[in-house]
Amino acid sequence: MTDDASARTDPAAFEAVLYPNPPPPTSSLVLLVVAVGGVALGVGIGFYLAGAWPVSGFVGVELGLLIAALLWTRRNARYREHVRLDESGLHVRALAGQRLLREWRFEPYWVRVRLEPARHGERLLQLSAHGRTLTLGRFLTSDERSDFADALNRALGQHRQGER
Repeated sequence: MTDDASARTDPAAFEAVLYPNPPPPTSSLVLLVVAVGGVALGVGIGFYLAGAWPVSGFVGVELGLLIAALLWTRRNARYREHVRLDESGLHVRALAGQRLLREWRFEPYWVRVRLEPARHGERLLQLSAHGRTLTLGRFLTSDERSDFADALNRALGQHRQGER
């Protein structure tokens, strides 16, 4: 999809930004890593002194994996999905920070908003039209997905009737 200038200048009938919960501040993460690192160091020294020195290496590996997981979570928390309904269509933009990852445009008269069953009783929020399907808000709770689907369906209904 091209980036229409009209998609930004027309008044929006509906606009929402979906994003995951923000990570804790950097100072809290550093404090967590220092605390866990201190415990890991104590455990590693204890196992080393008990003669089980290979365990010390695994404690270090676990600490490294914790740090990697925290960095990965922090990086993914910058992701967001911008949903906008205006006269030129239903636009969905996936962004990571300021970087545009992908962009979609749906014709509001044809797009359907569905909550599709998935594993473990979860439901996926999907937009579909003309054989294309887009899953939104994977990071949202079931209730948040349902609320968003209801709000978007109401806005699409009003748009289809020509109301504003």
